[in-house]
Amino acid sequence: MQTYQDKVLDRRTQEAKVMWLNMQNDGFTESSVAAFDFTFITQNQDDAQKLIDKLSDEKYTAEIEPEKQQGYHIIQGTSRPYAYDFNPEEFISWAQQMTTIGFNSNAIFANWTVTDSETNKTWTSEDINTD
Repeated sequence: MQTYQDKVLDRRTQEAKVMWLNMQNDGFTESSVAAFDFTFITQNQDDAQKLIDKLSDEKYTAEIEPEKQQGYHIIQGTSRPYAYDFNPEEFISWAQQMTTIGFNSNAIFANWTVTDSETNKTWTSEDINTD
């Protein structure tokens, strides 16, 4: 039987695989450069700060939205001003790593957006249904 964390990790992995195919179909290649924007959620303020500190260690910028939403703290993060090139395996690994970073901070890696730095085209995990 899969745990909740296993299910979330599987879902994020599948979303990354589908997103990569969508990106590739739109002309994104392994030499394209993109920035990441992402969202985590957690119920605890201390966990939110722990997550922000961890993301900072990973060279991301993140902050807690000032208003709680339905009892949750929303953490918005970005790789900007940095952007990266990556292959499909690195992209999938990135989504898995972010999911794990969330779990280690009692948070959920909720969604992410990839923005091609050259074309400004965006893809978001919220558009993907893996059910």
